[in-house]
Formats: sequence, structure tokens, C-alpha cells
Amino acid sequence: MSSRSPFRLILVLVIVAAGSAALYYGLKSRQKPPAPAPVASTPAPPPASSSASPGAWLEDPMGALAPNANPFANSGSPELLRQLGPSSALRYQVRQFPNDVNLRIQLAVALDNEGQPGEAEDVLREALQRGQKRPEIYHALGMLYMRNGVYYGAVEMFALETKLAPKSYQAHLNLAQAYVYMNQNEAAARHFERANQLDPSQPDAYLGLALINNTSERYQYAVKYLLEFIQRTPSPGQGYALLSRVYLNMREYDKAIDAGLKATQALPNDPACWYNLGQAYAYNPSEKHFQEAVQAYERTLQMSPQWGGAHFELGRVYERLNRKEEAVARYRDAVRYQPSNGRFRYQLGRLLMQIGQMEEGQRETQLAQPLIRLNQRETQLTAKIASNPKEPSYVYELGVVYKELKEYKKALDTFEFLLKMAPNYPKARQQWEETRRLLSSPR
Repeated sequence: MSSRSPFRLILVLVIVAAGSAALYYGLKSRQKPPAPAPVASTPAPPPASSSASPGAWLEDPMGALAPNANPFANSGSPELLRQLGPSSALRYQVRQFPNDVNLRIQLAVALDNEGQPGEAEDVLREALQRGQKRPEIYHALGMLYMRNGVYYGAVEMFALETKLAPKSYQAHLNLAQAYVYMNQNEAAARHFERANQLDPSQPDAYLGLALINNTSERYQYAVKYLLEFIQRTPSPGQGYALLSRVYLNMREYDKAIDAGLKATQALPNDPACWYNLGQAYAYNPSEKHFQEAVQAYERTLQMSPQWGGAHFELGRVYERLNRKEEAVARYRDAVRYQPSNGRFRYQLGRLLMQIGQMEEGQRETQLAQPLIRLNQRETQLTAKIASNPKEPSYVYELGVVYKELKEYKKALDTFEFLLKMAPNYPKARQQWEETRRLLSSPR
């Protein structure tokens, strides 16, 4: 996805030691919660359990938010509260009853829903400053950070929650999911397994374990966990989507098609499910499924028209069907939406030369060469950071790579994290300042 995803920009961060004085992360105001883009190579990781509806993230993992001991909740002027609006009315109540944790969490939810996550953070942190170091406060902060893409902050908060509530299934599950977003799979596995031990009847830990076992040496375990998830959940769509991806990786294309069809039936409006199904059809050695692949990719692009990977894969199918002009059009769109992807440019240039457009084709293949090298280095650095998250030199180089790719938002996020990890790292602040100027300058 692109943009933010569980898996595209991976900032593997040092976890701040759990203690009484946790860091502020300085959340910025936004118009609305960011929507994750579809991930091309991997289905999105299991979403935080709170993301289903506005404000759902305040739910207490232990099933018991602080009791509402606030007498104002059932008194006062309803007309005045309506005029003030949700956060204003709640802010007034919190001032009247500052020890009411439930009210404070409700105010944080309202502020975040209004696009003020920084103020929501302040409201929750004030409870900690008042000595209310309770699991539900750490849970609410963790969910706030998850919603705003601050995964290292989410890890810190959920880790504190698990220390205070070590037998909470939801706390361990949320911590595992935050680790997944940071690509720290070993840590994620420990907490998915702990969640599963605490309540083996719950399905989500199985989905998480399947996700992190989706590697060439452990595909059979991923399949096993996915079948456990599908058996236990009333909503198996995500399980079938990941199962389709695992079978694709195993090159068991008929099974991938079967799982992909079930995924699209369960989640017909999820572009990632249609993308997986398109690949299952397109990669099948039998060429009889090409038209079905085209239909699946077209459905993907109806829902996610700026997904460069889907344009590229559709172009490949058109090329195999000898529909070269249509393939060129799709490759052009892939490059337009993901201009830093060297592979997309190379395929466009190669096909342009085949159909006689030599000058443009040569130009695109020449542009592709340095991009391919940078793309490969990005992959290598991501793997190094995942195995050694405390090494700032890898994070610094990843930021430089993003900057050279002109992916300035990713570069800025990377340098910002580096400055939190190692404030005096050589040239880090200079790189951050240069990147910020580049990002703000007109293109």
C-alpha cells in the first residue's frame, strides 16, 4: 500500500523502556483517520480490534472500564451539552470529575474522532501524571497510537498494559499486532502465542500466527493456523484472503483460486482479495484463466484506482494475451502511481521498444536501472532493521534511500524516528531539515 501499511514503510524502532514516565509522541492534528492502502504482496495484517467503528478503540481489553462514578452523567442541562458538542461537553465533565477514568477516555475518543489526536494524547497522559497508571489508560493510549500510525508508541503502551494485566488476552493480542506493524515478528509471535494460551477459543491470535508464519520454511504452519482461524471465526474473509496468499507463495494455484473465491465472496469490497484472486488466476500454469485474471484485476482497480501494483499485474496479463497497447497503458499507470518502482519502469521501457517506440523505451529503461538498485537496497535495509532494530545506521541509510527515491514523506518519517532513537546521530537532523524542505517545496 504505497502509503501507510502495515508493511510498506517499516520503521523498526527501539522500544522505550517501560516505566512511570513514558514519552509523548506529539501526535499531529488531522482531518480524518488515515485509510490504509491495499498491500500488493501481502494482505493487510489483522487490524486493531478497535478499528471497526468510530470510537471503538476505547473498549477495555479486560471488559471492565473504570466504573462511571460521575453523577454529572445523569444530571445537568441536556440542552447545554448539545450546544457544546461531544468533546466540549466531555471536557467540562472531566474538569468537574478529573479522577473519572471512563470520562477521560471518552473525551480522548471524541477528540481523536474530531481530528485532534494530540489533544487526545494530552488528556490521557494527564491521567498518568495524576498517578492513574491503570491498564485501561495504557490501552486507550495504545489504540490512539495505532489509529494514528505511531506503532512504536503503541508497543510501549501495550507493553505497559500487559505488565499490569498479564492475563489479558486482548492486551497481548494488541501488543503482538503493533509488533507486526513494525516488522518485529519474533516479538509478535511471543505475544500471539501468549494470547492463544490465555484463550485458545478466540480466533484472532491464530490469524496473527498465520501471518508471521507466511515464510517459505513455515508455510504448512501458516495453513494450519488459518484453518484454525476459519473454524473459529464467524467472519472468515480475512482468513481466506491470507490463505489464498499462502497458497500462491506455495505455488498451489488451484487451492489459491479456491481460497481467493471464498475471500471475495466474504469480502466483496476488499480490493486486496480481488488482487490475490487475480494473481492466483494469472500465475496458474494453465492459460485458460487469463480472462478471469483480467476481470479480478479490473475489479481491484474499480475499488483502488491508484494501486500501481494492480495496474502492473493487469499489464502483464494483457501482454501475455498479446494486447500490447493495453499493456503499455497499464504499465504507464503503474509508473504514474509508483514512479520510484524500477521494475515498473523497466517493463514499460522494454515493451515500448518491442512495439517500436525506441526513444521513450530506452529512456524508461535507463531511468529504471538506478531505481532498481535503490529498491533492492530498501529491501535489504528493511530486513537488517527487522533483525537488529537498535542499530541507527540502518535507519539512517534507509532514510537516505527514500530521499534518493524522492519518497520524501517516507524519508521524513524515517529521519524523525532516527532522531527519537539517537538524537545526536551524525547528519540526521540535517537530513531531516533538507527532507522537510523538499517535501514542502512545489514539485
